[in-house]
Amino acid sequence: MPNTSPSADAPPAQDDAAPHRLGYVHALERVQIVASWYTRQISQEREAASPDQDRIDELVAGLRQCITDQRSLPSADPASVARISADYAALYRDLGSR
Repeated sequence: MPNTSPSADAPPAQDDAAPHRLGYVHALERVQIVASWYTRQISQEREAASPDQDRIDELVAGLRQCITDQRSLPSADPASVARISADYAALYRDLGSR
C-alpha cells in the first residue's frame, strides 16, 4: 500500500483562496452590521411620533446600497472586497458618531 501522507520535507499545502475568503467574510460581516444599523434606524424613525420622511428616504437609500454591495461580494476580486470592507468599517464608525 503506497504511503499517501505528506512528506516531512514537503511544504504545507497552500490554499491561495483562503485569505480572499477571510477578507470576504470580514467584508460581508461589515456590510451586514451597517445594514442592521440602517434597519434599526428606519424602524425607529417610522415609529416616531412625527416621522421624518426625508430621513427615512435617506436611510432606505443607505440600506439599498448595502444590499447592492452585499450582492456584489461573491464575484468581487480581492481588491474590491478589501475596498468594500474598509469602506463599511469607516461608514460604521461615522454612523456611530451621529
